[in-house]
Amino acid sequence: MPRPLERGQIAAVALCCVLAGCSSLHLQDAGRTGPLDILTAGVTAARTNAVARSIDVPLREDWSYNAGGGFGPYGPLVYGKYVIVGTRTGEVHVVSSDRGKKVGSRSFGDAVNGSPEIRGSVMYVPSAWGRKHSVAAYDLATGAIKWTYGKMPVEASLLLAADIVVFVDASSTVRALTVRRGEPVWSRTLDRDAWVRSSPVLVDGHTVVVADDRGRVYGLDLATGTEHWRANIGGAVVETPASGAGAVFVSTTRGRLYALDSKNGAIHWIENASDSRVRFTSAAVSDDVIVVGASDGTVRSLNSEDGTTNWTWHGDGVIAGAAVIAGDKVFFGSMSRMAYALDLRSGALLWSHEVRGRIKSAPAVGHNAVYFLSEPRYLYRFVPEEEDYATTE
Repeated sequence: MPRPLERGQIAAVALCCVLAGCSSLHLQDAGRTGPLDILTAGVTAARTNAVARSIDVPLREDWSYNAGGGFGPYGPLVYGKYVIVGTRTGEVHVVSSDRGKKVGSRSFGDAVNGSPEIRGSVMYVPSAWGRKHSVAAYDLATGAIKWTYGKMPVEASLLLAADIVVFVDASSTVRALTVRRGEPVWSRTLDRDAWVRSSPVLVDGHTVVVADDRGRVYGLDLATGTEHWRANIGGAVVETPASGAGAVFVSTTRGRLYALDSKNGAIHWIENASDSRVRFTSAAVSDDVIVVGASDGTVRSLNSEDGTTNWTWHGDGVIAGAAVIAGDKVFFGSMSRMAYALDLRSGALLWSHEVRGRIKSAPAVGHNAVYFLSEPRYLYRFVPEEEDYATTE
C-alpha cells in the first residue's frame, strides 16, 4: 500500500538523513522544463528514442563526470540546465550541464536500474531491489519524498501517462498508481513464471504494452488494465519495445525483431538476423524509419512499414544500448568503448570517439549536446567542435 508522508514524518526523515550523512538533492528552479528536455526513458512515453533536432558533427568532449557507480540500459535525463542519472549503487545524481559539476545527489537505498522519470518538479524513482520500496516520488523543489509504494523489485523504468504511473514488479504484476499520492488505480498479474525486464510502453495514447522474458507481449488498457490483446512471439524480450508508425517494435534475444500491429498485436513483419543468438537492442523510431543495434556489432535501418532494409553498418564491438535518432543523425555506443554518429539516410559513419569504458546504455540528446554513459561510472557530454564553450539553451 502507498505510504504518503506527513509533515512531521518528512522532518524526521530529513533529520535522520542529516545524522547519517546523506547527500542532499534540492533544486531551487525545479519544474522549469522546455521542449528540448528529456524527462523519460526512451525520450517519449512511446519509447521512440528519437528527437527532432539535429546536432552538427564532429563533436568534442566537453566534460566527464564520475557518478560513483554503474548504470542501467537507459540514458540520462536532460532537465533544464541539469543532467540527471541514476546508478546501481542506489544514488541519483544531478549534474550541471554547462560545466559537469555535481549539483546534488540523493541515495534511494537500492540500485536504480531503470531510469528516473520526471513530471514538473517531482521525480519518480524505481528500485531494482525493492528492499525499502518499489517506487519513490521525490520532490526536487523541496528535497522531500512525497510517497513510496510497495516492496517488490522494479528493474525497468516507469511509465508516466495521464495522471498515473505504471510499472511492472518482480511478481510480474503491472501496477498503476496515482502520480499525486501513489494510490492504487489498478493492477494486473501476468505470468508469475515469467520476468519482465523491459519498460512499459504507451501505444496510441491509451494502451500500455508490456513484454516478458517468455516472449509474451500484452496490450493493456491504460485506464483500467483490461487486456486488449496478447501476442506470443516465442523469443525472450529483455529490451524495451518502441512504438510508432502504427506498430510496436519488439526485440528478442533470439535474433528476431518483430513489428506488431499496435491495435491488435498481429505480426506485420519480422527481421531475422543470420545468427539466432544475436540480441537486438531497443529500436529508435522516426517517421518511416527504425534503427536498431545488435550484439553482432551491426546497426540496421529498416522501413517501418514493411521491414525492408535501408542500410546496415557494422562495427567491431557489441552494441548493447539503444541508438537515438536526432534529426538526420543516429547516435549510439558500443562495448568496444566507442561512441558513434551515423547519417540516418545512408548509414555513413560521421563521427566516432573513444571513451574510458564500455558503453551499455542509450545516449541522450538535448540542448545541442549528446550525453553518453560508460563503465564503470562515467557520464560524458559532447558538443559540436565549433562551439567555443558549452552552452545550454
